[in-house]
Amino acid sequence: MTKNKKKSSSNRLFKNVILFISGTIIIFLLSYFVGIEDLITSLKRIPPLVLIGLFLMQIATMVMLCFISYKLIKKIIPDLNFKSMWNIHLIVTFVENVTPGAKIGGEFIKIYLLKKDYALEYSKLIIAGVVQKFITMTPFIFLSAICLLYLSKVEGATHFIKISMYVSGALISMIGIFILIIIFSNSIKNQRFFLTHINSECAIEKNTYFKNMPFLEKKIESISKISTITKSFGTINEIIFLLSIAFIIWILYPIKIYIIAHFLGFDIGFISLTVAVFIAFLIGTVPLFPGGLGTFEATMAGILTLFGLPLENGIILALISRTVTFWFPIAFTLIPSLNTLFNLKDKQ
Repeated sequence: MTKNKKKSSSNRLFKNVILFISGTIIIFLLSYFVGIEDLITSLKRIPPLVLIGLFLMQIATMVMLCFISYKLIKKIIPDLNFKSMWNIHLIVTFVENVTPGAKIGGEFIKIYLLKKDYALEYSKLIIAGVVQKFITMTPFIFLSAICLLYLSKVEGATHFIKISMYVSGALISMIGIFILIIIFSNSIKNQRFFLTHINSECAIEKNTYFKNMPFLEKKIESISKISTITKSFGTINEIIFLLSIAFIIWILYPIKIYIIAHFLGFDIGFISLTVAVFIAFLIGTVPLFPGGLGTFEATMAGILTLFGLPLENGIILALISRTVTFWFPIAFTLIPSLNTLFNLKDKQ
């Protein structure tokens, strides 16, 4: 590793550490606002067996997400086994939770580890990551859009809606670009065939005919390659099956939080809670703090107040919920992730 790369890596690490600490400070401030003792008392209302069940549901969510990655990547790495994918997924989960952004940081480490172990082309691994993001984020965007429509009828939700619309626009644009590549892949191939056909029929040399449009030829070849690799990840039925799993993953989040709200004795309907959870996740994808620290909790509590839940109760529910959906995955993946990351550093 060159000196400049080491410096750049150290800067990124320092930045992520500062952001994570900043986000954690916000969590402590929220805890102080509602009262540490009240927060602990509320947590004790949840029976230990229920907490264990919630943790197991979170592990099941991680397993399903890993399964989606496994099914996609096995198409390009036939000898990949689920255990190896699970070990990589643990690291991906850890990195995604401690880095800001829409869970992009984990994709880079996954691509790096797969490249290191299986010596595959970066292009195929990157496209595999894009396909996975399309599968996992499409149900999220769909559910978030429904929640936004519901929230638009609630008085006082203007600011939440505006922020959510900006974030939704960015995410939908990314998904839209991916869909367009798939839909027009055959058209692109036909264009390339047409250009080649003209070239051969008119007996015009490529270096003279294409010299004024090398950019067009290069882009056609690149997009054609992307569409070809993308189609290799499965049939329509297989993609629909994986989309169904992703839908289950997302709908489990409000279910887990509703269970917590029930045992805390908070009077909040499932639909209202689902709206608050998805809008909080949506705004939490803005790359401010790792894992949406602070932004998720504040947004969720704020929206719950619009549905009649006191602010203190909303913050308590958000903080305890994140113990299951955020802090537990970090603790669960901490040791294997640090072990792998330190081993990689030693090898370099």
